[in-house]
Amino acid sequence: MTAAISAGAAILAGLASVAAALLALGLVALSPMGPGGRAGPRLRVAAAVLVAGAWAVALCDLVFGLAPARWELPFLLAGVRPELALDAVSGFFLVALLPVGVAGLAAGAAPGGVAVLLAGVVLAVLAGEGATLALGVALAAGAAALRLRDAAAGRWPMAWVGWLAVPALAMVLAVPGGDLRFAALRINPPDGAVAAAMLGLVLAGGGAVAGLVPWHGWLGRVAGRAEGGLLAAALVTGLGVYLLVRVGFDLAGPGEAWWGVPLMLAGAAGAMRGAARAAQAGRLDAVLAGAAVAQAGLVALALGIALAARAVDDGPTATMALSAALFGVLAFGWTQALWAVVAGAVAEGAGSLELSLLGGLAQRMRLTTIGALAGGLALAVLPPGAGFAALWLMAQAAVTLPRGGGADWWALALLALAALAVAGGLLGFAVARVLGVAFLGRPRAPRAAAADEVAPALRWVMLVLSAAVLGCGLLPVAVLTLAAPAVRFLAGPVGQGVRLAGTGWDGAAPLGLALLLALAGALVAAVVRARSPAGHRVAPAWDGGQGPAPAWLPFGDPATQIGAVGFAQPLADGLGKLAGTPRLGLPGISRRAARLVARGRALGEPARVGAVLLAMLLLYLVGAW
Repeated sequence: MTAAISAGAAILAGLASVAAALLALGLVALSPMGPGGRAGPRLRVAAAVLVAGAWAVALCDLVFGLAPARWELPFLLAGVRPELALDAVSGFFLVALLPVGVAGLAAGAAPGGVAVLLAGVVLAVLAGEGATLALGVALAAGAAALRLRDAAAGRWPMAWVGWLAVPALAMVLAVPGGDLRFAALRINPPDGAVAAAMLGLVLAGGGAVAGLVPWHGWLGRVAGRAEGGLLAAALVTGLGVYLLVRVGFDLAGPGEAWWGVPLMLAGAAGAMRGAARAAQAGRLDAVLAGAAVAQAGLVALALGIALAARAVDDGPTATMALSAALFGVLAFGWTQALWAVVAGAVAEGAGSLELSLLGGLAQRMRLTTIGALAGGLALAVLPPGAGFAALWLMAQAAVTLPRGGGADWWALALLALAALAVAGGLLGFAVARVLGVAFLGRPRAPRAAAADEVAPALRWVMLVLSAAVLGCGLLPVAVLTLAAPAVRFLAGPVGQGVRLAGTGWDGAAPLGLALLLALAGALVAAVVRARSPAGHRVAPAWDGGQGPAPAWLPFGDPATQIGAVGFAQPLADGLGKLAGTPRLGLPGISRRAARLVARGRALGEPARVGAVLLAMLLLYLVGAW
C-alpha cells in the first residue's frame, strides 16, 4: 500500500511538472520576444513529447490502480493554499483529453496557444480545491479565446463564455461555507438551497463551456475559423464535461432525484440542437462543431440519468449510465480529434472546407478518406463504431430508469430515448452527407480535382487515431475496464456490489460482428465480380450511375449530382429553428446586455481580463473569509 501511495504521489508530481512546463513553453512561444522561425517546430515537438509522456503516466495510474494522491503547494493563491489531487476521475479524463492535444501539436498547430490550453486543462483536472480549478479553467478559456478568435470581425466570443464560467464556478465552490478544498466538501456536502444553487451554477458554468447552454453560439460560429480551432474546441468541451462530473457528482453529495432532471433536459436539448446543426451546415468544420455539441449533450444526458438513479439507490442504472457517460467522453473526444485532423488535411489538400467546392476526394486522398470513414463510423453511431457503443449503453440506462417508480420516471425515460434516437439519426445523416458530397462523386472545383494527400507525418497521426477510434468500438470492454475505477468513485455506496467490467455487453461481441460484416462484404464483392461481364469501366466512386465525363466537361455537369445544400434541404424547414441559437426574449434585458457588451468592448481586451481577474480575486477572498 505504501508503494502504491508513493507511486501515485510521484505520478502526480510528474503531471504537475508537465503542466508547469507546458505553461512556460506556451508563454515563451506567445511572447513578442519569443523564438520564431526554426524554433517553432522544436517547441511543437517538445510540447508533444511532454503531453504524450503525461498521457502515458496517467494511463499507467489507471491500469495499475494506484492509490489517490494529494499535494499541497508551498505558497498561497488568493489567500488559499493550492492543492493538487490525482484520483480515478482525474486520471480517466487525462487519458481521454490529452491525445487531443497530441494530435493538435502533431498536426502542426502553433505550440503557444495549444500549450497554454493544455496546461490549463491539466491544472483544472488535477485541482484539489476551488482556486486551482478556477485558475485552470481561466487559463484554458483564455488560450481557447486566442485560438478561436474571429479575425474577420475582431471579436473574442469564447473569452466571454470562459470569463462567465470562471466566476460562476468560483461562486459554486465558495457557497458551501468558505472552505474550497474538495476533501472538506466531500466530508460536509451541501444540502437544501445551497446544494440547489451549487447545481444550478455548475450547470450554467460547465454547460456554457461544454456548449450545452446556448447563451453563446461560440462553437458553431468560430471553431473552424482558425487553425487548430476544432482541436481547441474539443479540449474545452471535454473540460466542461469534467466540471459537470466533478462538481455535480463528486462535490455536491448524493443529492435529490430531481437533480438529474435539469441535466437530462440540457443534454437532450444540446444533443438534438447540435445534431440538427451538423445535418444542415455547409462547411465541414461547422458540421464537426455541431457534432461536438451533440456528443457533449449525449454525455450530459447520461450523466443526468446517473444522477437521478444514484439518488434513489438504483445501483445498476447509475453504474450503467456513468459507464456510458465516461465511455462517451473518451470515444467522442478521440473521434473529434480524428475528425479535426481529417478536416485539416482536407483544407490543406483540397484548399477549402466548403462542401459545395469539394467532391471526389476519395480518388486523390485515400488515407484521408480512411480516416473519414473511421471517424464517420463513430460519429454516425453505427455498429461496430465507438459512437454506437456509447449510445447502446445510454439506451440501456434510459430503459432501466423507470425503476425509480412513477409516471414521471417513465416520461423521463421516453424523453431520453427520443433524444437518443433523434440525435443518432441526425448524426448518421450528417455523416452520410459529408462522405457523399465531399469524398465521393465528382470534383466540384478544379482545386478538389487536384487535391494532394497530406505529409507523411500527418498520415501516421491519422492512421493511429483511426485505429484508436475503431478499437474503442471493437473492444468496448477494454474502455469500460479503464473507466471502472472512476465509475466506482462517482457511484458511491449505491455502486457497491454491482459488476462493472463488461457492463451492458453481456452476450454481445462487437469484434465478431465486425468480422461477420467484413466477410459478408467480401462475399458480395466476389459474387459481383464473378458475374460482371468482361472488361471494365472507369468511373468515380458513387457517381449515381453516370459514365465517364467527356473531355470538354472534366468535372461533369454540376446539375447532375446533388450538392451540399440540396442534400439537407428536406431538413431545413422542419429543423431550422432547432439548429438555431435561442435569444433572450425580454427587450429590457437584451438592451441592457447589449449596452454592457458595448462598454466591455470599449475597455479593450486587457482591461476586460483584468476586471474579471479582480472579480475572481474578490470572490476567493469572500469565500475564504
